[in-house]
Amino acid sequence: MSKRENPVVDTLLAAAIAIGGICIVAMLVPAGSASSAAVAGAASAEAGYLPAQVVNQAKDIEPLPPTF
Repeated sequence: MSKRENPVVDTLLAAAIAIGGICIVAMLVPAGSASSAAVAGAASAEAGYLPAQVVNQAKDIEPLPPTF
């Protein structure tokens, strides 16, 4: 058990260490690793807005009933 008068300082110190660790890991990850997969997927897709895996399920659009 800690004999410090203010345990909030310990909590803030732990949070600062965790945030600093996350920042260091984020800087070590290569910058292009996330976008290279997206570019490869876009290059292999055929012409069109949606990828080939997405199927438009709606054939006819039915209007909503009037609300009062």
